[in-house]
Amino acid sequence: NAGGVTLSPLMGWDSVQPFVTGKYADKGAFILCKTSNPGSNDLLALSLRHQPQSQPTLFEKIANLSQAWSTKAATESPSTSTHPRLGLVVGATDPQALSKVRQAAGPNVWILAPGVGAQGGDLDAACFAGLNEHGSGMLIPVSRGISRAADPALEAKRLKEGINEARKNVLAAQSTRSEAGQDGGGIARYQKEFLEFSLSE
Repeated sequence: NAGGVTLSPLMGWDSVQPFVTGKYADKGAFILCKTSNPGSNDLLALSLRHQPQSQPTLFEKIANLSQAWSTKAATESPSTSTHPRLGLVVGATDPQALSKVRQAAGPNVWILAPGVGAQGGDLDAACFAGLNEHGSGMLIPVSRGISRAADPALEAKRLKEGINEARKNVLAAQSTRSEAGQDGGGIARYQKEFLEFSLSE
């Protein structure tokens, strides 16, 4: 009766396919992308020499593959859901990797981000790096940080409030960028229009 599983992508699509197609077409899976343990750098942060610049590391390639595999699963076994069937596990302990994965995977892929609490992940930094422009798209599991706290209920409440505050900050930053008219290049709309006008003359 589980709604999803965690899988390794290192054996390729044919090892992931049975978990998100057929009778499991309405289920989901999270594939290990850049895990929260320090040893994940041994493999997942390796550079891919023959890949385009947009995918310089193995974990970014995995993030990109998650989109392609979700599309393939939906084509093979249509379901009632339009959401990507594959999410990604990316440690909250590495905000830089979270940011790169969000860029590579796009705004609709859910990221499971362990590492806040006992492993030392910074909640605000992780949220700023991993949340999409709607302030969602992340699941932040905290186990030891709550279960080993002097008052687990109070700690759970504190974390919930911290996540909601981080979401508000991300949405506020997004709103500020939109009001300033900034595009992906980081310049204001009026600057872009001036440059285009000047170059067209």
